[in-house]
Parts: sequence; C-alpha cells; structure tokens
Amino acid sequence: MSLINRLASFSGALLLFGVSTMLSAAEETTSWRDAPWKFSAKGYGWLPEAPAKVKVDQQEVADLPESLDNILDSLDMGAMFELEARKGPLLLFVSPIYYKGKGSEHFRGPGGQKRKITLKEKAWIVDYGVGYELGPWDLGEATVSVAPYVGGFYFHDPLEIDVDPEPPLDLGLDIDKTIEFNTPIAGLLTRWRFNDRWSLRVSGHYGVFNSSEVNETWRATGLLARHFKIKSIDSQVFAGYQYLHLDYEDGPLEIDVDVKGPMLGFGVDF
Repeated sequence: MSLINRLASFSGALLLFGVSTMLSAAEETTSWRDAPWKFSAKGYGWLPEAPAKVKVDQQEVADLPESLDNILDSLDMGAMFELEARKGPLLLFVSPIYYKGKGSEHFRGPGGQKRKITLKEKAWIVDYGVGYELGPWDLGEATVSVAPYVGGFYFHDPLEIDVDPEPPLDLGLDIDKTIEFNTPIAGLLTRWRFNDRWSLRVSGHYGVFNSSEVNETWRATGLLARHFKIKSIDSQVFAGYQYLHLDYEDGPLEIDVDVKGPMLGFGVDF
C-alpha cells in the first residue's frame, strides 16, 4: 500500500474515531456542558519558502523555488492568527491566514532558456474544526493530552499567472482564475506541559476524501511556548515550524506547492 493510501486510511479511521468520541462526549453532560468557556487568541508570523510546480495539460511550465526573500519582496499585506474556544474537553478552533502580493521570478524552462513568471494573488487559507481532548496523562517529565479533531480546510485565491513564451514552440501562459475549495480534514493535536513555564504543541491533519479539485493536502506544526502573566492575563510567546502541502488540479491547471518555514508568535488566554 502506498504512503498516500496509508495516510488516507489513517485519516478515515481518525475521522470515525473523532466523530464517535465527540458523540460519546455529548452523553456526558458533566464533562463539558457544565464546564465554563475558556478562550485563547494567538497572532503569529510565518516566514516560509514555498517551492511550487505549475503544470498545464500535464506539461510542467514552471518549477519555482519561491524563497523567503522573494515572498517578502512580493508581500503587500498579510495577517495570521488563531482563535480557540474550549468548554471542558470540547475544543473549537479557527485559524485564518491572509496573503496579498505580486512578484516576479526567473526560472529555466524545459528548453533551458531563462524565463520569467509573474504571480499576483490575494489568498485566504482557513483551517477550522471541532475536537475532543483526552487526558491529560502524567508521563513523569510532562503531562500530555491528545485531541482528535475533524473540520475543514478552506482556500480562496484570485490568482493571476503570466509566463513568458519560450520560442519556437512554447507560447507562454496567461491565467486569470479564482481557485476556491472547502475540503474536509481529520487531524490530531497533542499538548505537552513540562511545567508552569514551558509547553510543546504538536499537531497535524490530512485531507482530502475525494473532494473538489484537491488531490491531497496535509499540514504539520510544532510549537514550543514560554508561559508568563501580564498582570493577571495568562500569556505566552512561542516559536516553531510549520509545513503545509497542497496538490490542486482543475482542468488543465495543476499546482503542487509546499509552504514551509519557522513561526514566531504571541498569545493570550482568557
């Protein structure tokens, strides 16, 4: 069985497990219905590179390194944050990313000639979902909890791609298209609390289940946090790494992109 098939099988099992766990939780009124609401808000900066391949009619027209320097040079506006609501073990979350930018980059075409691609986009990337936390368990050096979750991955991007021609046969590329989809995901969130000051959060999800034009998407994140108080408000600063993969195909256009890089942020609990 291929890795993708194993991941898909695991995600399907995790989806069923998450749904059954949350249905069981609904029967335990004291476990969440009587618990107070708690909230957290985090803002962060993600400094990724985003190597991408663009194909038209299964022919590769661009293989872009998309370095961090190029992304920052192209950036006009960006915002990244996460909101989380908890009621006992019940977990609700939404994590939007907004990026607006326009930039150009040179690459080598299939014929070996130097070519130029211009990319303009205004992208919304939103993860959202519901989970149920199990634990915590005392492992000696840390207490650990695990939260399976199900949700969605929403993507909206009015995209313009312009690729210079490569004579004599290649006529170039001019695409003006809005990419939009909303695909289901299944994931797992783990929290490791070492003491009052330090914690680790590791999470990941996988999709898709034969939905829309997405062949495959997955995300993995690891964050180390330092906790403290600002007056009476529980606060934290955190740093880590995030990797997002997306394989999208609609008609003749196919985009395979990996967005990966370090993260820095600040959050509060209330």
